[in-house]
Amino acid sequence: MCRGDLNNKENKERTHKLKTDLIKLGYSVTAIKGVYKENYGKENERKVHEDSFIVFDHNNTGDLRDNLLKLGAKYDQESVTYANVTTGKYYLIGTNETGYPGKNVEVVLGSPMFGKNGEFFSSIRRRPFVFESLNDGHYDYDCSRTSYSISTIRALKSIPDFVLKD
Repeated sequence: MCRGDLNNKENKERTHKLKTDLIKLGYSVTAIKGVYKENYGKENERKVHEDSFIVFDHNNTGDLRDNLLKLGAKYDQESVTYANVTTGKYYLIGTNETGYPGKNVEVVLGSPMFGKNGEFFSSIRRRPFVFESLNDGHYDYDCSRTSYSISTIRALKSIPDFVLKD
């Protein structure tokens, strides 16, 4: 959603659209804030404060990972973080070619560390957390504050889904 080369209005609009897409797919969405280095390790690296979501597949459809990857690519995100509830493992998965860790590259993350921040981190209600890396010292981030009423959520779910068409 948030990109450093876009203005605040454009980023807010993209965040709103992503939240709408997630709700239309039937997911529960919790807003978080994140700090991320866009274009990590490159000459044009820049720190970005971004709005994002923690997304839950409370209906257990089994499609969450694939939909997060599609939406990550659609909104030009460098990566998404995914938790496999069966194995209890967390992954950072690249969704474009420009950033860390690279398109379709999966990095296994360590345990969530609550009350800590780092180079990359997120926060819920100003309470920070990071995912410890198991291999190279990177921290995950995942990174809105838009709210919908129950009636709006019902209306969004009734709209035909054109979101993930190629």
